[in-house]
Amino acid sequence: IRKAIKENLEKLAKLEQEKKDALAKAKASGKKVTELEGQVTSMERLIGEMKKSLEEKDTMLAELETKVLGLTQKVEEQTATIAEKETVIETQTKTINTAQVAIAGQKELQAAGVIEKKGAFLGMRGSWVQTGKFDPQIFKEIDVTKDTEFSIAAPVKKIQVLSTHPAGSYELVAVDEKNSTFKIVDAAAFWSGEKFLVVKYKD
Repeated sequence: IRKAIKENLEKLAKLEQEKKDALAKAKASGKKVTELEGQVTSMERLIGEMKKSLEEKDTMLAELETKVLGLTQKVEEQTATIAEKETVIETQTKTINTAQVAIAGQKELQAAGVIEKKGAFLGMRGSWVQTGKFDPQIFKEIDVTKDTEFSIAAPVKKIQVLSTHPAGSYELVAVDEKNSTFKIVDAAAFWSGEKFLVVKYKD
């Protein structure tokens, strides 16, 4: 009986120890669970903050994209307006700097209807004048800022300028006995009136 009691006491003591160990483990496990729960809570809070930050950044990005799109559209509109204005300016500049020159023999100009003789009586006297007719086969388009000299296959004495230009703004220079050069010495003054130069020479 004593032996059985001793064994039971030993078993009881063992069970008590196992209980203590189990309680200690449970306590330790509970502490770890609490710590883990705290970490999880902190992580969830951090994730929430990060999500909120990302949402704010997404909103800011969307606003910036809208602004950039608006600025891009404005730049495109302004670029188109500038290009249009440049085209208008180029066209106007070309028009301002463009003139028509007809330098040819008397017969050719008359046949084209560019000049005619006025005040003649029985084929005598009279004077050659412009008719105002434009013949693209006779007239040559020039740039008044670049073209200032024209060669004429005739001596100075056979050349007559029929269009009206200020005296002193041009000159006729003899090259040799059969050739001359028409020089515009003051382009601004020369082209201040009409933009058509008509010069005839006797064939």
